Amino acid sequence: MYRVASNALEGERRGVAGRTAQVGAIIKRDDVMATAREQVGIEEEPLKSNSGPRVNEYLASVGLSPGNPWCAAFTYWVFQQAAKIQENPLPKTGWTPAIYKWAAKNEKFVAAKDSRPGDLVLFYSSSLGRIAHVG
Repeated sequence: MYRVASNALEGERRGVAGRTAQVGAIIKRDDVMATAREQVGIEEEPLKSNSGPRVNEYLASVGLSPGNPWCAAFTYWVFQQAAKIQENPLPKTGWTPAIYKWAAKNEKFVAAKDSRPGDLVLFYSSSLGRIAHVG
């Protein structure tokens, strides 16, 4: 399991020796959490179909059609809604390994003890040999 800091939400990232650098869009962590909470109870229709009115909206936000796995699309959609007119700091993807690659490239990984509400958690699947879920 990997924890990805969403500190781009606050417009900074940790650099060498604890310095911070601006990275662009500033999205409030509270807005991300509020948007995600509004989605509690959304279900696939039919169950286990990777489809449904709202699920299809998540998938469409990253250019995927109904029936695809949607965890990465959901996280992108949540950040996009919270961003409003600003640029979404997450990569526009439905592929969880791409989020891992983005996090590594942009130095977004944090220790579990340093994680905060709004951070993403990436889950590794040993059977698939890759990151297979994000939440």
